[in-house]
Amino acid sequence: MLKIIQNIENILNKAYQTEWQTIKSETIDKTSDILASFVGKNEGEKRSLINMLLDENLFPTEMNIKPIPPVHIFYGSNIAVHKIMANGKRISIKPTDFYASTDLDDPDIECIEITASLPWLIGLTIIIVPATDEFHSKYMSISDALLLVLSGEKPSDDDLATIKFMAATGKEIWIGLNKLDISLDDNNKSTKPLLDINEWESSIQRDVGVHFPVVPISPNGTGKFALTYFLKSLVENRDEIRQKQFQIAEFNLLEKACKDLINRNSELEYSVKTLAQLKTDNENVIKSLNSQMAQQNKKLEQDVSSLQSAKEKIKLDNENIINSLKSQLNDKDKKFTQELAAKEKLKLDNEKIINSLKSQISNIEKKYTQDLSSLQTEKENLKLDNEKRINSLLSQLSDIQKKYSQESSDLRTEKIDMGHRLNDLYQANRVLTNELNSKKNKSFIKKLFK
Repeated sequence: MLKIIQNIENILNKAYQTEWQTIKSETIDKTSDILASFVGKNEGEKRSLINMLLDENLFPTEMNIKPIPPVHIFYGSNIAVHKIMANGKRISIKPTDFYASTDLDDPDIECIEITASLPWLIGLTIIIVPATDEFHSKYMSISDALLLVLSGEKPSDDDLATIKFMAATGKEIWIGLNKLDISLDDNNKSTKPLLDINEWESSIQRDVGVHFPVVPISPNGTGKFALTYFLKSLVENRDEIRQKQFQIAEFNLLEKACKDLINRNSELEYSVKTLAQLKTDNENVIKSLNSQMAQQNKKLEQDVSSLQSAKEKIKLDNENIINSLKSQLNDKDKKFTQELAAKEKLKLDNEKIINSLKSQISNIEKKYTQDLSSLQTEKENLKLDNEKRINSLLSQLSDIQKKYSQESSDLRTEKIDMGHRLNDLYQANRVLTNELNSKKNKSFIKKLFK
């Protein structure tokens, strides 16, 4: 066997060698306990079966019970339950309380470990897998045996797909058919017909292509002996089971490697044919290119001759152009020299003009300074004269105000006198008016009585 393994290891490439070593380490090199995983969609059926195996009512079996993390059951001196946390910590809990204190959605709980003092558990670990695709995929890949608990009148499409996948893994498979749906009358006789186990086995064999025994089970103990016998046989035949798993996985790997080699060989043959065709195509292309190059060489020689003639003509034309440019350049040089001399003369004239302007500005500045000084003096004199005139005007204004005040006082006195006189005249007028009215009345009365 060792020589065969070494030969296989030498045949496979590095990628397949790594995969082969992984398969080997997970099967024939593995010395740990046998892992048997209970899978299936119905949590109550799996837990009823575990309660029956352990002779303990650890798990509730009602319908629609909450899911809990994976449960690992193995041999121990007594019944004990521990929560294994995600950080590696182990927490001891009472067997009667563990279900209420765990939840599948709790990210801090990795799994539940239960130990039981049952001799047939020595060398065996039973795992109750939550009914999710994620956990099924994980535990199906690492388990040595898969235990599927089913129920109903016949296998469903999901059941058959699960069995087909399990069969392809090379794992040991045990299928239990739960008879919870069989009700009994008062005389302990079934009120429903017993499920046809043979029909179940035939249906599975038709769809999967492999015969698997189907064992009827129920909480009252039906199927317990068959299941414990199956689990004991797993422990007793651990090396043979893992050797079988290795051979199946190795065969699948070699088949995959052979298909890969065949595909590579086909690709290589196709590449050789392609290269041969490419060589023929290249030879034809080279011949065509040689013919085209010969024609192009002749044309190139003709073009070179024409280019030589054109080159000589261009050379003569360039010499004429250069001579003409030289003549133009000489003329421009003379003109530039004359313009430069005129510019120098203009510069000297401008300097003379600037010096003359500077002298005139200096004289203007001196005259401005003198005029400014004279204006300052005149300004001071004018200020003094204005002050004198203002003082004189203020004196005259004061005299006028005094005279006006005196005249105003005289006028007020005359006004008061005039008022008294007018009042006297008004009083005299009233007296005269009254006397006149009195005389008129008397004359009127006299005339009246006549």
